[in-house]
Amino acid sequence: LGGTEGAQYNANIASVTLKRPCGEESSDATLKSLTVGEDEIELVEGKFDYEYEVPADYTDAEFAIAFELNDAKATADKKSPLQTLVPDAGNSIEVAINVTAEDGTKATYTITITKPEEAKSDDASIKELKIENEVITAVNDTFSYEVPAEANLSDASVEFVLNHENATASKTSPFLVKVPASGEAATEEELVVTAEDEIT
Repeated sequence: LGGTEGAQYNANIASVTLKRPCGEESSDATLKSLTVGEDEIELVEGKFDYEYEVPADYTDAEFAIAFELNDAKATADKKSPLQTLVPDAGNSIEVAINVTAEDGTKATYTITITKPEEAKSDDASIKELKIENEVITAVNDTFSYEVPAEANLSDASVEFVLNHENATASKTSPFLVKVPASGEAATEEELVVTAEDEIT
């Protein structure tokens, strides 16, 4: 290119800076899911206290609580799944899960776990009753026995077995019942059975 000898050219250097704006830190300190034992708990927005009832017939000493955080950048003070003791029947325990969001917001989920007492039996029946070693069948809750004429008995031995192990009886097996003399009125003896529930 032709030009004037001795001419000077100034070059301007432009600087280009690219910036990606930083997103705000999440304040989400909630749980996405919560499972106690084998049951998934329905989470409600804004609710942090939950109750769970262990089946009365559950026999293991421990069970698991599993949870998932709603935000991957949030943290919890417990690792999922966690094992917790099963409370004794009629008692309850509390398990707290403390969640901290990315921005430091905190939330505590409290699960109250209760194990109900097993229902008490209402069985007040007699499994078997013997009089002088003879099995007697009840008719309308009455056990009848005719003493043989040739038997020389002043008392008859009565043995019984209750149908439920936790039922109780007003008498201890075996017990004696007075045998009436020939021609006398029949002897009656009452045996009261009370079921475990103490109602029947």
